[in-house]
Amino acid sequence: GVLHATTTSETTILGVAQEDVGAAGGTISVRIAGTSRYVAGGTIHIGDKLTCGAAGVVIATTTTGHSTIGQSLQEAVSGDVFAGTVCPGSV
Repeated sequence: GVLHATTTSETTILGVAQEDVGAAGGTISVRIAGTSRYVAGGTIHIGDKLTCGAAGVVIATTTTGHSTIGQSLQEAVSGDVFAGTVCPGSV
């Protein structure tokens, strides 16, 4: 099947790309469980639930109905690379 990238928190999130795809139609690895590296799109605290932000970053969310990809394992601010779980769900 084909997965499409998303930058919206209302879309079901299935996993985390492990590298930049570059051009449309490229092949990448997608992590669907475990832990992963993320890029923060704002301030992130340990335990925050994570959802998609713009341009491939994640943001913290507590909004009902938002899909989540996991939880933060580290503190981070915008632009930081940090560790988090990969456990798709929703708030």
